[in-house]
Amino acid sequence: MPSSRTLLNKDPNYRKKPFKKTGAPSKMDKSIVAQVVSVEAQTIPISTEQITALTKSLKRSRASIKQMVEDAREDFVESAGEYVQIHKEATIKALADGDNETAAKAAQWAMTNMSFDGARIVDKPTVEPTGTKIMIGVRLGGMNPTVGSKVEEV
Repeated sequence: MPSSRTLLNKDPNYRKKPFKKTGAPSKMDKSIVAQVVSVEAQTIPISTEQITALTKSLKRSRASIKQMVEDAREDFVESAGEYVQIHKEATIKALADGDNETAAKAAQWAMTNMSFDGARIVDKPTVEPTGTKIMIGVRLGGMNPTVGSKVEEV
């Protein structure tokens, strides 16, 4: 029979297995995953670090989190049509009210941000650095200097 002394001093090498929830995910779990997907779905896919973080915080298996992400993506894509319709109605209302500036901004946003099968009406402008580019050289002994140093402006 173990003594009370061994029961009080636990083995330092003992590691408790993390608890994972089983069963169907709750509405709260689904809404948390949907919020992450809705933020990331427009630019980049969900990273493995985000899936790992959701796995740990929601205490679910990796497979169930991946399934919840796929379901949230499908829901997001289905609701995209409603958002397009709302945006179109708001633009038409602004134009009808005589607010041409708001209507023009809304139409410009739609042309640059909305796409169909990856094709856009207007390509998004690329952000290029502005300013002067300065090239700095070093003169080493025993080498011929280069002729015609350049300073390029962007």
